Amino acid sequence: MTLRRPVVERIAAATLRDGGVTADLRTGALLPPVDAWYLPRRPDRTRIVPGDDFLAGAVADFLAAEAPLLGEEAAACGEEPAAFGEEPGACGGEPAPHGGARLWLGTWLNPATGRCYLDIVTRAATAAEAVALARRYGAVHGRPIVAVCNPARGLTVAVADGAPIGVSGPRRPPSPGR
Repeated sequence: MTLRRPVVERIAAATLRDGGVTADLRTGALLPPVDAWYLPRRPDRTRIVPGDDFLAGAVADFLAAEAPLLGEEAAACGEEPAAFGEEPGACGGEPAPHGGARLWLGTWLNPATGRCYLDIVTRAATAAEAVALARRYGAVHGRPIVAVCNPARGLTVAVADGAPIGVSGPRRPPSPGR
């Protein structure tokens, strides 16, 4: 998949500024945080890169390498290959957030290491559901998922024990009622 350079640069800049983003690659839009739990759909394909001025190039390389992922998933369901972020259909029974899309580009800048995680992500409605899916995807794909996150709440939860492990994303005051 090839996105226009300005879109890739916007994804990289927002990652460096905000600590991570979710991007709909069908439209190039950076999605607003929603109250849902995000996790890598294919942890064996996670790429960890330096979170520096060269992040846009790493994002472009990642997208070029991972373009077949959605085509493989769609083909397994008997569908036409979809673009990144486009809903490939009901195969797999996963939730369909953000207007129907099931997979997006997710970035996360680890503040402790300065490294950026690039993933194709999906989401779950609850932390418990996300942790269960993360364990399943990690086992199936041979690479454990360390944590799941909820960008709207600014929370990260460890997959190993389901315990909160810290705050993720930009620091902002909690919304009323949270």
